[in-house]
Amino acid sequence: MIKVKNIVKKYFSPIFWVSFIALISIILLYNYYGLPLRRARDTYIFLILVYGVIGFFGMAFNYQIIFKTNKWSSIKQLLGLSAKLTFEFFIKAIPFFIFLYIYDSIHDITHLINSYEFDYFLVVIDRFMLLGNDIALLFEKIIHPKLTDLMAWSYNLYFVFFLVDPMIYFLVKGKKVFDTVLTSVIIACYLGLVGYILVPCLGPILYQQDLFNKDLVLSNCQPYIQSDDLSSAYTFSRGYFHCFPSLHFGITFVWLFLAWKYLRKERFFKYFYYLHIPLVLLLWMATLYLRWHYLIDWVGGLLVAVLGIWLGKKIVDKWYKYLKK
Repeated sequence: MIKVKNIVKKYFSPIFWVSFIALISIILLYNYYGLPLRRARDTYIFLILVYGVIGFFGMAFNYQIIFKTNKWSSIKQLLGLSAKLTFEFFIKAIPFFIFLYIYDSIHDITHLINSYEFDYFLVVIDRFMLLGNDIALLFEKIIHPKLTDLMAWSYNLYFVFFLVDPMIYFLVKGKKVFDTVLTSVIIACYLGLVGYILVPCLGPILYQQDLFNKDLVLSNCQPYIQSDDLSSAYTFSRGYFHCFPSLHFGITFVWLFLAWKYLRKERFFKYFYYLHIPLVLLLWMATLYLRWHYLIDWVGGLLVAVLGIWLGKKIVDKWYKYLKK
């Protein structure tokens, strides 16, 4: 019994239990509204897990070869250390996969919980901030196929940060920093989901589409959003989006801030922090250029980011004090 208790304390931090409760709540809501759980989502998350395990094992293997030569003396031992690190990482990363499931599920039930759409109010606030202008129309002045290519690529970096950053922190900075990073990010994510439920909206790409004078076209002459693109068709079939707060802005702000805090003084990995700066700035621009977000969404994203960072550190500090008892 004591051993089980120690394993739970070691691997299942408070953010795991927050995520577990959130998952149970989503399942109960699905049952309440009579919605079927989609198998496609389960397959998608399973594939991310498989590729993540392969990727982390490779990263851990190479990290041991380059930076930890004193910890292994044979290939067998190196493989064993890499496998152990991979197991520990993915046990601790369970809250991230729970969040992925909940994030996708929220799209199905938001309008059942709150059927109002707040685009009108978001546009009014945006126009006040921009002296009567709309951010999407301001960006029309610089629309160009090659720039659209760059923005589309930058926008998708959001998911790359989720995959790469946690691995770097786990290998380079140790378990407490990793727990702090993961907790901060996941809390910010859940705060964003609360915003999605409280402030449902279409986003500029749908709500303001009649105002646009230019289409977003890629350099291959194809439209940025294509009906035969499975992910786009899946998104558009719902007829609405979630844009307040902007998690693309908020979560990448968290990644950037934590890279500044924990990596900028590292001998080698400080360059990983420097790389964050242009990539994050491009991604922020892409949220507006590609018409997914209003400018006020940035403000909401910044709020959940700051709260996530603050709460994440508080929770982990108290958790590690508890573990020492």
